Amino acid sequence: MRVIIYARVSTHEQNADLQVTELEEVAAISGWDVVAVKTEVASGGKARDKRPMLDSALKMLTQRKADKMLVWSTDRLGRSLIDLINTMETIKAAGCSLYIKQQALDTDSPAGQAMFGMLSIFSEFERSILRERVLSGISAAKAKGVKFGRPKRNMPKRKLEKMMTLHHQKMSYRKIAAELEMPFSSVRDEILKSKAAAA
Repeated sequence: MRVIIYARVSTHEQNADLQVTELEEVAAISGWDVVAVKTEVASGGKARDKRPMLDSALKMLTQRKADKMLVWSTDRLGRSLIDLINTMETIKAAGCSLYIKQQALDTDSPAGQAMFGMLSIFSEFERSILRERVLSGISAAKAKGVKFGRPKRNMPKRKLEKMMTLHHQKMSYRKIAAELEMPFSSVRDEILKSKAAAA
């Protein structure tokens, strides 16, 4: 089996050598062929696009240049459950597997598959809680009078007069929009609003 070792430290004062050595020992005992070692200095809170070595390792898996990724512990992949699950789902979708030494987790094993399923459930729960908090925050802000969305700009008086003149000349909304270089929906809404105000 071809494996990639991924190791991460948070600061330049730290060293990833211990992680790499222990994972190389696991690979040797298991008879796995180490095809790449990816190490980087990066915060675990950073997204995948800010962690080039993790991104490179995952791309190797999706391109089937390796079959498994080895990491020292779950927090080397990310600081949040959602980050961990997203990474694991990328690996699983590629038809590959993940070995995490500190947690003794190998997604090739039945226990690893079960753990993956449980993590997925907790991840969905975390997403639901996050959505709930966001919606709750929006509701609370609206109750305090906070406005959401782009502020509406008032139509310049001359432009509105020109629009209504063309409308009274039986010109279609689409032609008016082209004439005034405006979106069709804005022309329609302004004309309907003006007609309602005049009624």
